[in-house]
Amino acid sequence: MKNILQLILISILLISSSNIKSQDLFFSQFENAPLNLNPGLTGNFDGKARFFFNYRNQWPSILKDYSPKTGSLSIDSKFVIGNTNNIGVGFNTVVDRSGSLNYQTNQYNFLSSIIHNFG
Repeated sequence: MKNILQLILISILLISSSNIKSQDLFFSQFENAPLNLNPGLTGNFDGKARFFFNYRNQWPSILKDYSPKTGSLSIDSKFVIGNTNNIGVGFNTVVDRSGSLNYQTNQYNFLSSIIHNFG
């Protein structure tokens, strides 16, 4: 029964993460945007939950109203399973606006990871 439950859980996590993208955004303090840097870091931290908000306005003195603006919001948590396993779940959204036409792209990502501690 335990193996069937684990198989179902792993199947759900794999199906939910079938749309995989790499990082296309650049934040100056990338260590403060771990889920944008690597979605595999979901739930990989000491604590119960974490929250990040990042905002970037690039070259506002030169481009005035047309400067690229990027905002990111990330929330993730981990759930302990047994002594050595964790399941991380999270949400990440990115809004990127730039140019004279204010072209905007929005990304909404649901993240998951399985963490096994060896040792």
